[in-house]
Amino acid sequence: MRVKTESELLTDLAINLPSPLEQISLPDSAAKGVEVWCKRDDLIHPIISGNKWRKLQQTLVSWYSSPPSHVISFGGPYSNHLHALAFCCAQLGIAFTAVVRGKYLQHQVLSPTLQDICHWQGQLHFVNKTDYQRRTDPAYIDELKNYLQADLCIPEGGSQSAALQGVAEIHKEVSYQQPELMFDLALLPVASGASLAGLVNKHQATSINTFVGVAVLKGKSYLEELVGQFLGQEQHTRWHIEHEYHHGGYAKTSADLLAFCEHYNANNSLQIEPVYSGKCFWAANDMIKTGKIRPGSRVLLLHTGGLQGNRAHKRINVSK
Repeated sequence: MRVKTESELLTDLAINLPSPLEQISLPDSAAKGVEVWCKRDDLIHPIISGNKWRKLQQTLVSWYSSPPSHVISFGGPYSNHLHALAFCCAQLGIAFTAVVRGKYLQHQVLSPTLQDICHWQGQLHFVNKTDYQRRTDPAYIDELKNYLQADLCIPEGGSQSAALQGVAEIHKEVSYQQPELMFDLALLPVASGASLAGLVNKHQATSINTFVGVAVLKGKSYLEELVGQFLGQEQHTRWHIEHEYHHGGYAKTSADLLAFCEHYNANNSLQIEPVYSGKCFWAANDMIKTGKIRPGSRVLLLHTGGLQGNRAHKRINVSK
């Protein structure tokens, strides 16, 4: 049986690469003389968008030569990762089970995300908070694999060593699309650390000077440790994480952030959501307004996708 190539995978899944690189504006960018560009990874695919494709790319390529029979992975009821992975497994004919945080959810109406997973013939396995906290424990993972009769487990968020190579492809694309441009800094939302690590790990020969992660959860020091674990000995100094823009924590927001996202979406074809991209765009604009990003700078925003989460606005907690 002939092994399919990576280009055939892109064709089979209708992946749009390279993702567009567009110059955009933020509310305060023009007045402060800051040039803003956006890497539109939200346009890679309607479902496998943003960093979900980047982080799964190498794994999916390997499945073409040696496909698993049954894959499991972890996430919450609105997980972009579970949503994307379930779709990929359905397209490739691989059984999939989502291990979902929140045992109580099995008695409630399913979120749109989980409904989609079921529509794609994926199975749901709900676990309580205590068990979910063991999601990185090898013994627990083996226990789950045996119970669910699965042969492969993808970590929560797709954050594994193989993910870094896929994320690093962004550098090649940016250099090809705008070879004459140098960016003073790039901003991206950070939750698990893999995307930031993938960019930082390959930054020596790129057109980006500094990388800024925007924490979308309360994770000072914790997020830095996650990035450091991925980088190992490849530690670099030209990156840091901003921790002032989480708006209350993961999947939480504020009235101001919601208004910011709604106003931006109403006035631009580019769309953002309040869990990831909205916090990144908000942070960039605030850093421009307050002078953290100096006038005359050229900034790159990485849109990491996740727009399916827009269906869940009503469930997001508003921080006090």
